[in-house]
Amino acid sequence: MSNIRLSAVVLLAASAAACKIDSLPLRTSHDGAADMATSTGTGGGGGLDTGALPGDAPVLATDTLTAKGTGGYVAAGTGGNMSTGGSVGTGLVAGTGGATAGGASSTGGVGASAGSATGTGGIKGVGGTIGSGGATGAGGTAAGGVATGGTSAGGTSGRTLTTLASEQSDSTSIAIDSTNVYWTTNDTTGTNNTVMKVPIDGGVPTALASNQKILEGGVAVDATSVYWATSTEVMKVPIDGGTSTTLYSSQTCCLLGVAVDTTSVYWTTSGSNKNGTVMKMTIAGGNPTTLASGQNDPSAIAIDANNIYWINKGTYPSYTDGMVMQLAIGGGSPTTLASGQNNPDHIAIDGANVYWTDYGSTSNNGAVMRVPIGGGTPTALASGQTGPAGIAVDATSIYYTANSTMVMKMPIGGGTPITLVPGQGLPAQMVVDATSIYWINQGATSDWGSLAHGAVMKLTPK
Repeated sequence: MSNIRLSAVVLLAASAAACKIDSLPLRTSHDGAADMATSTGTGGGGGLDTGALPGDAPVLATDTLTAKGTGGYVAAGTGGNMSTGGSVGTGLVAGTGGATAGGASSTGGVGASAGSATGTGGIKGVGGTIGSGGATGAGGTAAGGVATGGTSAGGTSGRTLTTLASEQSDSTSIAIDSTNVYWTTNDTTGTNNTVMKVPIDGGVPTALASNQKILEGGVAVDATSVYWATSTEVMKVPIDGGTSTTLYSSQTCCLLGVAVDTTSVYWTTSGSNKNGTVMKMTIAGGNPTTLASGQNDPSAIAIDANNIYWINKGTYPSYTDGMVMQLAIGGGSPTTLASGQNNPDHIAIDGANVYWTDYGSTSNNGAVMRVPIGGGTPTALASGQTGPAGIAVDATSIYYTANSTMVMKMPIGGGTPITLVPGQGLPAQMVVDATSIYWINQGATSDWGSLAHGAVMKLTPK
């Protein structure tokens, strides 16, 4: 996989001179969500997933999942992916093997419920739910089909895949609460970058803030507001919409990961040559505090009640000296939990461990990693992975995106990963709640130049 910066080149041209954008490689995602209590960055820096773990104080973020429950793409293709723009409420298009109304498709096609599309690869009804007659045979594995990997043990069969928003442009970050999914988009012209939301069970997407600067940073949410980072600002807006507030403005590019708790918002500022920082300020605004300086390109961030965790991507362009860091929430000296990481990307936490993805530098040398929160020897839970990016965890499982096309799942303690959803378009950040997985598809693999056909996706049950 080539390490390309997450945002399309056209979006960065205007600020390339001021921002060291290349300090953050483009994974098919970047910056993402955390499980449990935190959030994280995106684009410009890995992402976390925070899931909503029992007993954790709700803290949301991007690139990482959130304690409250955090918050796709479907490109037209020869077979099972939804057609471009195919969204909730319309019959989705599937791979070869036509389906009869209410019946199972022939030659391994996907089963369809009454009212499903007939003809070439009809998939069942609203949201693309795959029924018990899920594809398992030859027809199901057609290019773009739903079956490839997805119908293996624990695969897509029996789950509902929903497109919450389609035709999103270069989405970079995602977060959720119990009511909505929130994400950021970058317009292909670089002039109408937006912060979006949609009801968590589907509905009409709404723009909470538009005409933003480049949105390479993360997004996070608390009980009243949505927080995000532009290239040089930390912003917030009421959850129900209204006037955006600039909490922090800098002349230095680029602000990346974002996390929030009940009192403060936290973020990372990218910097090569060990001049990056980890910052915080109260959610009401005021003077920012530098928690850590001299960091080597910090990106994704997560928090719990006691600590802040972040990724230092390392030295451009190889990023083979990446680190996973920890700092007490009240400040002090940072602790290195892991060093020598191979292009670390997104981060997630639970009550015992820190998890992250090493995107890798070549095909099949990425990994899903873990280290105890109290320190210890890092463990590769899944190695030989191609471009693992977004990551989220819950009490039993790890979820991650890989191979520019797949959403994966594996046991929390390690084991064989399975493919939950194949055929995705550059899946990036992800988050989980008690029942579902949510992720961003940045666009079709043919969209590298523009990333104009992204989507926000949901899979239930996870």
